Amino acid sequence: MARYRFREGVKYGARLLRVVERPIENSPTSGLRLLRLEFEVFAADELRRVLASTGAVACRDLVVGPAAAAFKDSSLIAYASALRLRNPADPAEWLRLNGQQPWIEIVFGAVGEADLRNAFQSVFPLDPGGCSVREYQYDLDKDWVTVAQAARNLKTSESSIRRRVRELEPGWGAKLLWRTAGGHRRIKLSLLRNLWSE
Repeated sequence: MARYRFREGVKYGARLLRVVERPIENSPTSGLRLLRLEFEVFAADELRRVLASTGAVACRDLVVGPAAAAFKDSSLIAYASALRLRNPADPAEWLRLNGQQPWIEIVFGAVGEADLRNAFQSVFPLDPGGCSVREYQYDLDKDWVTVAQAARNLKTSESSIRRRVRELEPGWGAKLLWRTAGGHRRIKLSLLRNLWSE
């Protein structure tokens, strides 16, 4: 599946959509947590003071916890500073960002061969005050497909589609999923494609 490729070395605005705890094989008593940060990415027009949604989502996974030596990890500190966290070693503080939708500035680096994602070259805090924010315009009347059609289009299994839609539904609701009178799912394919991050 093709991923969205961001321009390298260019400043983008990004709004945190959610922080999700991911499965990890370490012992639960280790205190380590694997967290995925999902950002909606906005093209920044600094001259006109406009942040325009690209419709794309960029994700990063971070390992946090007391044993992660957060005070020595410059990458973790950069994200914590950009998101204005006081205690980056505390997974609960990261999870409390859900619903707050803080903004950061991202400069993307090269696309990695392993995951075909742009690296986050740098992250900084961003105050969108004084900027006009243009949300992504979804055509709500077309592009609704069945689970099977979404699976074929995204070249994955139907169970993967159902699982990802279940994860995304709390944040996106009726923009992503509706059910027919018979209870069958209809998925907004263009939105799911932009949010797909497995």
